[in-house]
Amino acid sequence: MEMGRKFDAVVRNLEQLRPDIVVLTEVDVCVPRSGELNHAAELAAVLGLHSYAFVAEIEDPCYKKGVFEGPRGGWQGHAVLSRWPIVAARPTRLPCQRKGRAFESHESYKWHMCLSATVDARVVGLGYLVVHALHLDPNKTPPSGRAAQFRTCLLYTSPSPTRPR
Repeated sequence: MEMGRKFDAVVRNLEQLRPDIVVLTEVDVCVPRSGELNHAAELAAVLGLHSYAFVAEIEDPCYKKGVFEGPRGGWQGHAVLSRWPIVAARPTRLPCQRKGRAFESHESYKWHMCLSATVDARVVGLGYLVVHALHLDPNKTPPSGRAAQFRTCLLYTSPSPTRPR
């Protein structure tokens, strides 16, 4: 959902699927370039999902189609939307290994994050589910760096299916 693009098409597709949990990456919250909407909350409301969690990766995103526009406000990040209650949410900053161009673009102020959300799905017999929302960068991070990021996210997966962490 980068920059709020094709929001209506995303809504139409998800309405047909009727998901219980949705994971979003590169979602804008209160960013002028995408109408200053909280896309996570808007999408949750339209889909009838009653709970959501959000973690920012970029504060004040100021690029539109690769062109620097100056400070604008808002956040871009990841969200988990759920039909069932999210009983815990944990943001985790991921280790970052770059292939050399870390400060040539918005990457100089972006931090890679993982949002780990614990969903209480006991009402349908699934217990507690831990859902991770993250965006691993295949272009600027080598495979060893992506593996380290994924391992970091897994550290925060609840060891017990009977209680949230």
